[in-house]
Amino acid sequence: MIYGELCDEYGSWIDYEGSDYVYLGAGSQSIPLEFSGIKIRQNGVNGTYNLRYLNLYDDNWNQLDSIYDAYTTTHYNYTEFQRLPAEFSDSYSDYGVDTDGDWLYDYLTIEIGVDVTTAGYYQVEGRLDDSYGDYIEYRSNYAYLNTGNQTVQLDFSGIAIRQNEVNGTYDLRYLHLYDDDWNRIDYIYDAYTTSHYNYTDFQRPPAKFSDIYSDYGTDTDGDWLYDYLIIDVGVNVTMAGKYRIEGSLYDEYGYWIEYDNSYTYLNAGNQTVTLAFRGTAIRQHNVDGNFYLRYLNLYDGDWNRLDYIYDAYTTSYYNYTEFGDSIPDAYEPDDNYLLSSYISVDGVKQTHNFHVPYDQDWLKFSATECGAYTIETSDFGGESDACLYLYSTDGVTEICHDDGGSGLASKIIWNCSTSGTYYVMVKHFNPLIFGPETGYNVSVTAEEKPLRGDVNQDGVITSADATIALQIAATGGWDSAADVDGDNHITSLDALMILQAAADAIAL
Repeated sequence: MIYGELCDEYGSWIDYEGSDYVYLGAGSQSIPLEFSGIKIRQNGVNGTYNLRYLNLYDDNWNQLDSIYDAYTTTHYNYTEFQRLPAEFSDSYSDYGVDTDGDWLYDYLTIEIGVDVTTAGYYQVEGRLDDSYGDYIEYRSNYAYLNTGNQTVQLDFSGIAIRQNEVNGTYDLRYLHLYDDDWNRIDYIYDAYTTSHYNYTDFQRPPAKFSDIYSDYGTDTDGDWLYDYLIIDVGVNVTMAGKYRIEGSLYDEYGYWIEYDNSYTYLNAGNQTVTLAFRGTAIRQHNVDGNFYLRYLNLYDGDWNRLDYIYDAYTTSYYNYTEFGDSIPDAYEPDDNYLLSSYISVDGVKQTHNFHVPYDQDWLKFSATECGAYTIETSDFGGESDACLYLYSTDGVTEICHDDGGSGLASKIIWNCSTSGTYYVMVKHFNPLIFGPETGYNVSVTAEEKPLRGDVNQDGVITSADATIALQIAATGGWDSAADVDGDNHITSLDALMILQAAADAIAL
């Protein structure tokens, strides 16, 4: 096996090639290395080419010989080699496009020439930068191109250009051409510079921040403590519709406290959107002072970002003790199995909440051998989402867990094999969420035991029950009424015992 690399006369790498695994007889032999003509043409350099890093291996991959600079070819022009199925023709034009007749450009369109020798589907993609080299937008166009000189359009968003707020020419860079199999067949780093434009020639976004803010605490439960820090954010809307606003709250030392967002319909004009940061999060953070609204984003209903402010607003001064702390539920402390409280198995609900980050609620109940139990969560507060775990009698060994009940609820249906005290642990799906809106109910319900042997549940034991038990044994199914010998398996012996009980030969 022979492997080598082809470089141009400036030392730039062109291609790598290896021979097939071949048998060679004794004596001088010749093995061709076939370097891609397309890659040589893509390299765009005339001259001689150098064969380097030539290696010879035996069939066990032992290197037998190596030459760093093995051979220099005769002179070639790169245009002698195979043309690409398509390549950029260095033909460009640009213009603004107004699609809605408001005298503002909705797009800056750049037309890109492509010389096609093989008709097919191609993708052209490129990036628009301003005259300072700052990124504005990326666009692509996937289209079928016939042979000959073709034109592909890249339509750059007028809103993105306006938001960039830079007048001047714009640069089309990182221009790529791919075939239908995603092979890159042409690339130009700095392809084209447009005509001069003012950014105000382009379309305004349908909404943007108006730099109007206010803040205040709100007490929703009358305990003289703020449940939320409200920041009202001004939005100037030119096109009514659905919008999403999101932002994060930081303390004066730059540490993150809380995130909130609001998705709402806004009419045209100056509107106000409320971000409500939880008082419990601020209280738990334990820092007095001004708070900072940062990473403020505005999106339309299709998740196109319309506006962004890194450091948007500084609130008034607050003491963290002005905000309400989360009140633990009546069963706290219950953060491990040793502190767990009993719950009855009659389906009566216990009410809990997650009052601190990473809170866990532990419960325990008595289960009897062969008993069937349903453990479930329900009645969630607005910020609750519970995951449910069942542990063995040691409080350590997990038996099963679930987060797949109705909606956000969890549900475990379990058959007990050994009598004892078992443990249930409930935690929030997101351990960082806590507070008064995380309440939920949990219950344990023991299935009512059927009459042993009464498989069809008609209140009497008959041969029909034995027949059903035999069918269950044959299919490997389960019914606690059919397991009359209590071995947690249904077999033909269970069916025989039911038949004997039906004849009053034995008592179950």
